[in-house]
Amino acid sequence: SMVRGSGLFFCISPPLDKNPNYKLIGKSLIIKFKEPLKSDVTYSMSFGEAIKDLHEGNIFKNYSFVFSTGENIDTMWYEGRVLEAFNLTPIANKFVLLYSNFDTSYMRSHTADYITRTDSNGVFRFHNLVEKDYKLLVLDDKNQNKIYDLANEASVGAWLL
Repeated sequence: SMVRGSGLFFCISPPLDKNPNYKLIGKSLIIKFKEPLKSDVTYSMSFGEAIKDLHEGNIFKNYSFVFSTGENIDTMWYEGRVLEAFNLTPIANKFVLLYSNFDTSYMRSHTADYITRTDSNGVFRFHNLVEKDYKLLVLDDKNQNKIYDLANEASVGAWLL
């Protein structure tokens, strides 16, 4: 799930169907989930550039909080960079999706197993993945539902490095 507001931006992966409620109280962030979490799953909450020093305002980039609803935390990771194929410029602020089901019709109707965004340099990172094969899709999410359900949403013509 992606949540924005009051300067806050974070991503929960694997994605949830319902965005959680969140509240900032002083130095604390309180998150209340609106649905039960899956059992035996490692969740990663990435905060991007949402955390900053209260005194000097310095951004604490790319902080993640990881927890598991089971006994183990998954440890596989994958990272890369997305570039325009024609001029090799970075593709910034696009969703990168990982699916364990490779069927295109499934991908067009379901959320991904894992989700993240590219940064200003086109870099994306997935951490704490279940060790298995995935299909990767870069998504320009026109209707903001994190599903590849419109013909013009996939970033065709992108290089993955």
